[in-house]
Amino acid sequence: MGCVNVRGWNVEKMEDLSREMNEWNIDVVGVTETQMRERIELRSETYSMIGKGRIKQQKKGGGVGVLVRQEAGIDVEELDVGGCEMGEDIMAVRLEYKVRKGRERILVIVCYMTVEGTGARAENERKYRIVQRFVEQNRSENVIVMGDMNGHIGVLGEEVNGNGQLLLDLQRRMN
Repeated sequence: MGCVNVRGWNVEKMEDLSREMNEWNIDVVGVTETQMRERIELRSETYSMIGKGRIKQQKKGGGVGVLVRQEAGIDVEELDVGGCEMGEDIMAVRLEYKVRKGRERILVIVCYMTVEGTGARAENERKYRIVQRFVEQNRSENVIVMGDMNGHIGVLGEEVNGNGQLLLDLQRRMN
């Protein structure tokens, strides 16, 4: 499972990413910054993708999705994150897949956080509240939060920025 920033989505990019997923034997990828403006469902011979973009917000960028290898036998259920503007940059899906002892479930939350600037902190705080609510409501499941957080968290000597601090705060609260 992985996450990539694709900067503008189209069928050709799905096919390119699908080839990379095949090469690396990856079944699920979260995608961000697709720049989609509405909900989409795409299918190729080997992969399917669901995604959504910004309808209410007028900002460029954004858009999130999940790309799944069809032969992996993974059932994908999109969960409603609410109709608010900030929910447009968050996609939550429940993945159910076969394992030796039956079936397993994982909740995957894919996020696109606003780049720091005017109003970004307030927007991202609202987005993190949505993420935190999903994590808290699904504590009995395995949960993966991934995406483009547009933050620096102090890795490799970089300074922690505001978005990075929000991410670190979420991690601390959610343990």
